[in-house]
Amino acid sequence: MSLSENQKQIYNLYLRAFRVNNNQPFRAKKDFSDVETDLEKLTSLQKIEKVFYKYPAFFNKTYFDAPYKIYSDEKKYYSLKFFGSQKGISTCISYYKILLQSSPEEQLDYIKDSFKFIAQFCEGKQIPLELYTNHCSVSQNDCLIHLKEHKISWYSVFGIPGFFEMLNDLPKDEFELYYGSDVELNVLLNRFRSSQKTTEYVSELKRKISGYLQKRLAEK
Repeated sequence: MSLSENQKQIYNLYLRAFRVNNNQPFRAKKDFSDVETDLEKLTSLQKIEKVFYKYPAFFNKTYFDAPYKIYSDEKKYYSLKFFGSQKGISTCISYYKILLQSSPEEQLDYIKDSFKFIAQFCEGKQIPLELYTNHCSVSQNDCLIHLKEHKISWYSVFGIPGFFEMLNDLPKDEFELYYGSDVELNVLLNRFRSSQKTTEYVSELKRKISGYLQKRLAEK
């Protein structure tokens, strides 16, 4: 049975999490012939694919990193079967809650990935960074959806023009509908401002991505 492109991506995310979280180099797998003949792995991939169909926001490397981050003192290997289970889902949810409460300096990689995602989105839509918060693919601003789906870190909000103001102006009931009642925007802002390392890092990422997008848009 041939793997779908989604299943190939899932398997590489799974492999990456194991190797990176064990301080080993990772190279994306291209030949999946051994996986395609392994019934147990095929069944697990199908279950994980169903999880991501139900929870599309989970379809990223964070989902597979979660158990290694939460259970850091325990075993350093989690099977495909684990990630297709309810335990795998609940572990990811718990990890996102931990990220919300963690300091910005513990999220520098997440922040970097967030700006990379935003740059790719803006380039695909052919818009500069300054118009990111204004862009709507549907009835809602895309940036709000990206934040809800954990595609970007809350701390990246404070480096994007107009993003904090947009969130701050949302009616309380609408904000909680999107992000729940546990998110305290001003607490996150204070944490961000109190970390010089993070503020400088975000400022530099913003400068680089803004310049990159200006250059790419000028070429078209």
